[in-house]
Amino acid sequence: SVFVGSLFNSLRTDFNSIPMIAVEIEQATGEILLEKESGPNEIRSITTDQALLLYKEGILFVDARDIEEYEEGHIPGAISSEDFMELTFHIEEVQSKSAPIVTYCGGGECAKSEDLAFDLQATGYNQIYIYLGGWMEWENKGFEIEK
Repeated sequence: SVFVGSLFNSLRTDFNSIPMIAVEIEQATGEILLEKESGPNEIRSITTDQALLLYKEGILFVDARDIEEYEEGHIPGAISSEDFMELTFHIEEVQSKSAPIVTYCGGGECAKSEDLAFDLQATGYNQIYIYLGGWMEWENKGFEIEK
């Protein structure tokens, strides 16, 4: 798998190679949260309080969980699709690639939100926040949900 990954990275022409070692995601702080002029390809993690702030600001949330889990309950207004191309088309219908996006999944050990964030980054989105607490923390806090 290391050989195949190295070969794949060497053949990519878009200069967005996949890191061979997991990249540590920087925690967003108040000073950089929702910067108007964010640098290219910014991915940062956010806390539950920051997620709530972004939710109240009307920022788009993208649920990375399976569609069955999404349909059982999700953050209000969040979108989801198991087809990545369909998901990106839906995002592009409602906002530009430079607008902020929050990805989330179940929380805990779930890495789907990180995978989705890196996929979105590779297609040109440049202000992505990963809500690591995810659905589990959102629901446990008693915040508004949608079914």
